[in-house]
Amino acid sequence: MTSLLNKVKVTSKVIVKLIPDLDPSLSYLDQEGFEDRKAAFMKDEFIFVGVKVFVEFSSSLGSSKTYESAGLWGIESDSKDEYILDIAYSELADLKFEYPELQDLELDGEILRL
Repeated sequence: MTSLLNKVKVTSKVIVKLIPDLDPSLSYLDQEGFEDRKAAFMKDEFIFVGVKVFVEFSSSLGSSKTYESAGLWGIESDSKDEYILDIAYSELADLKFEYPELQDLELDGEILRL
């Protein structure tokens, strides 16, 4: 007889989210050489965001668990995807350090922009 536990399917997803930073530090925009970036920010051409990684597990029984990184905040929303993914890899590494059960998980390269 096969036990119920052998029939339970567990799936996982690693999600990278860009979340609006509602209280960014703007002081660097006042430095010499950042006039163009400050003007672009003032014209709403970009905002500041946090980069967070979420690891979601769900089972065929309906249970779920989510792990969430602390995030890195104050990132310009128009940053290149490669830079965002570098941050996300670091965030996932922090989660793996804190939760060893996540060691086998990898990013798929998809970024969810909220």
